[in-house]
Order: sequence, then C-alpha cells, then structure tokens
Amino acid sequence: MRKRRLVFISLLFVLIGAVATAFYLFFQPHRDIKNAEAEYVLSSEALVAEYLTDKAAADLKYLDEEGESAIVELTGRFLSAHANGPSTVIVLEGVAGKSDVHAHLSTGETVDIAALEGKQLRLKGVLISGPEFDADLELYTPLILRESSIIN
Repeated sequence: MRKRRLVFISLLFVLIGAVATAFYLFFQPHRDIKNAEAEYVLSSEALVAEYLTDKAAADLKYLDEEGESAIVELTGRFLSAHANGPSTVIVLEGVAGKSDVHAHLSTGETVDIAALEGKQLRLKGVLISGPEFDADLELYTPLILRESSIIN
C-alpha cells in the first residue's frame, strides 16, 4: 500500500511539473518586434544578393533554429502591396529580375498604398525565409519578413 501511494504521489508531481512547464511556455511574452532594436540594417538589394550568393552562410547568419530569427531593418523601393488574409504584404525591390522582398505587416497595421507608390521605404521585421532558385518552377522565391512594420 505504501509503495502504491509513493508511485501515485511521484506521478502527480511529474504531471504538475509538466502542466506548469506547458503554461510557462504558452504564456511567455512574445518579442515586440516593432520596438526592438534591429540586429542588421541594410538595403533590400544587399540582403537578397547575399542570399543569392551563398544561401547556407546567410541562413546561419540570419536564421535561428529556435525560432528567434534576426530582426532586420531594410530600405528599398516600394513595388506593390496586396492583402494576404488579415494582413497586408508590402513588396520591396530586391535584385532586379530575380527576387523581391515580401514583408507581411503586423496584424492591425494599416497602410495607404497610393501614398507609397515609387517611394523608398524602411521596414523592420523578422526574417523567416531567404530567396533561392526553384529549379522545378524555374523561378526565384522571395525573401520573406513577418511581423513587419513601416518605419518612415
């Protein structure tokens, strides 16, 4: 009887520990990308060119396996914008004829597309995917930022 009770109490402590860990991870605060300091400040053309030159090295520099990828601030010429579900996607010029930058704005951020036509923009966001050539489709994929915001 005593051994059974000890096993039950041990399992109860393990279960409580697992639930506490799950709650801690689920409710921890998210990164505030808009107010955080950018780790890298460069032009959209330079970042796309760096990826097209050596994707593996650029992935090691900017992406993190833990999901804490680099916050980058990019400057580039506005090309277009379109809705993608609840957010807006801003497209900046990358390397001409190859790849562009697609920045998914943070939810709730609004933008006057007509006012942006042909302007240089500064965007800050989290880099989640770099461009590369897809041989099957015979085209380049875009560089993608998420949780982006327009700085100027």
